[in-house]
Formats: sequence, C-alpha cells, structure tokens
Amino acid sequence: MPIDTLSYSEQSRAFAGMKSDIRDGDVVESYIQGEVSAEIPFGVVVAEGTASTVQGTPDKAILMVDANSVVAGVMIHAHNYDRESQMGATGVKPTNLLNVLKRGQVYAVLEGTCTKGGQVFVRHSTGAGGSQKGAVRANADTATAVLCRGLSFAETKASNGDGLVLLNVHIDDVAAVAGLT
Repeated sequence: MPIDTLSYSEQSRAFAGMKSDIRDGDVVESYIQGEVSAEIPFGVVVAEGTASTVQGTPDKAILMVDANSVVAGVMIHAHNYDRESQMGATGVKPTNLLNVLKRGQVYAVLEGTCTKGGQVFVRHSTGAGGSQKGAVRANADTATAVLCRGLSFAETKASNGDGLVLLNVHIDDVAAVAGLT
C-alpha cells in the first residue's frame, strides 16, 4: 500500500517570460533571434535588431547593447522549442523565432527590489557583476542600465526572492526609446 504524501513543497508562482494572464489588448510580435552566438533567456527585455529586407519576414531581436538600444519588448516563454536543437543552457539559440510582448503583463527577470508603478531600468552592460543583459531593475546601477518609459513595475518586491517581477509592458513608438525621462 502506498504511503500518503504528508508534505508538499510550494511551487514557484511563475517563471521568467510567463504572461500573467490572458487579457484583451495584449500585443505579441514575432522576431527572429538575431544574436551571432549568444542565447536569449525568457523574461528579459530585448532590443530591436536588424530590420528584415524580405517582406513578411520578422525583424531581428537582440540582447541590449548599450544605452542607445531601442527596446522591442519582453521575450515571453513558449513551449514550442525543440530542447536539442533550438534551446541552449540559458535560452533560445540564434535564428529561431521569438515571441516578444509589446503590451500586457509578464514575469520578467528582476535584479534587486522594486516598487509598484516605479520606473524600470533595463540592464545593457553586465560588467564585473555578471548580471543578465535585459534584466530589469529600479535604478541605473552606475550607468549599466538605462531607463525605459515603456515599462513599469506591476508589483512591489522587497527582495530578489524568486528573481521575478510582474512587469507592465506598453511599448510604442515613443516609449520604446530607452533613456528618455
């Protein structure tokens, strides 16, 4: 006779790149993973890469390069990737199709603490800290992250915890420009 389970570990509330809900008005666009060799993890902010020259083919999305990178949105999770050929140790490999959230709520990779409604800075340089490009935070971290008006925190977190934060994404032609106040 099997022994009854007497304790259950608590599951994580979300994972990086998971949409918070299905709501009217969410906007998701397809991009091609445009990095030369780097993988892009789910739940990070990606930048506009090279525009496609072939009609009907998506533009490229890349990791943040510097403070002048134009934010495309947040890469959302999908289950349609082949683990062996399309996924690496940290994310999606180059040349694969990506889903990028332009408007809606998503769980994003968080560094530090944040306050609901607060300004969002996006990491563009990893420096000596080994932080993830595209991670969000509440400050510029000595000029290695840039303010993005198209993003806002949807919750308050007092510590890293699971390293995720609910993020409001409202990218448009003006708000997508990083660094504007």
